[in-house]
Formats: sequence, structure tokens, C-alpha cells
Amino acid sequence: MIAMAVINYAPPARKHPISTKHFTSLMVGYLLLIATAPQAIAGPARNEELIKFIDQYAVKHSAKGEFETTEANKERMSQFVGRQFVIEVPATRGIVLPLIKPLSYDADSQTLTVTLIGNENTQAIRVFDQLSPEAKRIPPAAMLSGAYAKFLLSDSGARKTNEYVGGNAFGAVAKIKVLQSDQHAVTLSNVLDGITAQPLQMKINISADIAQKILPRARWRLTVDTVLMPGQQDFVLDDGLYSGPTIDHPFEVAVTCKTLMAALLRAELFDPQTGTVYAAFGPSNVAQEPQPAR
Repeated sequence: MIAMAVINYAPPARKHPISTKHFTSLMVGYLLLIATAPQAIAGPARNEELIKFIDQYAVKHSAKGEFETTEANKERMSQFVGRQFVIEVPATRGIVLPLIKPLSYDADSQTLTVTLIGNENTQAIRVFDQLSPEAKRIPPAAMLSGAYAKFLLSDSGARKTNEYVGGNAFGAVAKIKVLQSDQHAVTLSNVLDGITAQPLQMKINISADIAQKILPRARWRLTVDTVLMPGQQDFVLDDGLYSGPTIDHPFEVAVTCKTLMAALLRAELFDPQTGTVYAAFGPSNVAQEPQPAR
């Protein structure tokens, strides 16, 4: 029989934007725990609830308005920061030729490597308003691909919205189709995506039979806390993508992605069919090392 790690975890409320110091301490402090039998996991997923929250704040600005007092602005921000959500997402990687896989199995050593990375790439989120006081001290920043762990919550899929005839400078013409898709996502402010930095990762021993069953269906259950990055002017950021047409590829593609910044409080890799939690990330000051097998 294998003893399980016991975790008693009450995530602290966060009412202030995350700082660089806090980011570093969280990255260093996070560790991985493993269990080989079902554990109690967080409450039911609230993906739809978080999507509604994102839509609610998508047209609002966090920056202080011209006719808004400082106290009123602080009160308005406090209604956004520190809101906790539990979401579930597939433990997959939705990009071509990923450099790192979330789950990778070695049959020779019967080892499963679990890596906490996003299931999608960030494209180019401009966090800082160029006219803000912060921009005078800090260059306008974009969270490029490989910066932070990003998880898609919804994707409408590409739909045709228009069609027109276009041409290039050499006189070649083509019928151009305009495709539009809409997405919602959460990007973790305290978890790097593993491309520009070493990801959160651990190896666990598991049989090939079990690994073969859980890899296609494994999911992450994430407990997150809404935050505002330093200098962030909008509650919800635009992490969209635009690709222009060519003669060889006659498609004009526009992706609108409403992205919420949040801090990870806890991440659990589990099998949705059995409820078994195979790995969990959490702050080290509340975690206990798994006991050795007996």
C-alpha cells in the first residue's frame, strides 16, 4: 500500500497586484506532490462563471478615470482583484511541434514526466499603457509566446465572416475568405511557460498500462486568484492574433482572445473518470512530501 501526501490548504486572499519579488518567491516555492489513489480535490469547476466574469470586465478599464477619485478607483479595483475561481482544462498543448509536452512517458523507466505549462501560447499582450506613468519608468511590455502559462477556456472556432477578391503587386488575384474566432483565456502571472525558463516539473513512477489510459484524458484543475499586473490599464487584456492573406494562402484570419491575468494557488493533474489525483502543485510552505511506498 502506498501512503498519500496530505495537504491542508487554504489559499490566502490577495488584494494587491503581484510584484516581481512575489513572482520570484512563488516560482521558487512551488513544488510537486504525487498521489497514487483518489484524493479530495477542489470544488466544482467554474469555467462558465469565469468566462462571464471576463465578459463583464472586458469593456472596463482599471486605470483611474479623469472624473474618478482615488478612493473610488481603489474600491472599483478591489471588486476585481482577489476573486477566486476553480477551472478545469485538458492537460494538452495546442500548438504545432511543442518544445515541451505537459505529459511525457518513458516506458523503459516507467516514468511519467508531468510539466505545468499552458495549453496555448500567449501571442502579444501589451500590459502597459504607453501613456501611463508606469510607461515612463518601464518600457511598454508585451507577453510574447513562451512568457507565461496560458490556458484556453473557450474557443468558438473559425467562422467565415466575409469574402472578397484581392491581388498582389504582380497582378495575381485570389478570392480571400475572412475568418474570425473568439476565445477566452486565463494567463498565470506566477507560472512561466517553460520555453524561456525552466518549467515546474517532476517525474513520477507509474505503470505503462495506467499511463496509456490517463494521458489522453488527463485534465488540470486550477485554483486561481484574479490579479492586475503592475501598470495594467485594462482588467481584461487582448491576446488576439491577426494573419493576413497571401495568394498561396487566401485567408485573412483574426482571433480575438479575452485574457484574464490570475495567480495560481493550486494545480492538480487528475483523471476525470476515476477522480485520481496524480500530481499537484502548491506553495511549499503548506505542502508535505509524499511518504515512501511500503
